[in-house]
Amino acid sequence: MWTAPPSAVFRFSTFDELARHTEVGIALVPEARGQDIGSAAISQIVEFSFVRCNLRRVHLQVIESNLGALRAYEKAGFVVEGRQRQHAWVRGKYEDIFIMGTLRSA
Repeated sequence: MWTAPPSAVFRFSTFDELARHTEVGIALVPEARGQDIGSAAISQIVEFSFVRCNLRRVHLQVIESNLGALRAYEKAGFVVEGRQRQHAWVRGKYEDIFIMGTLRSA
């Protein structure tokens, strides 16, 4: 029986079956950060998306100052595809949002 509280929340949104892509999101509780849980989770999400869902592309959005998430996403094969300047109000200031994506290899 699982007794530990969850350490992360995952979501799939804008799932497009015709174009075969999805946007994903992940949020970790503060205690889970810095333990490679996010890296492992995003890698599993990408694998699930490509293998089980037969998708060709996975994309996400991340706040520019979230360096841990940026590293985890790059480690999982994501690249920065774009930037929304001053798009998010975070901790009393505007921050850029990076749009990142990864493609299934042929």
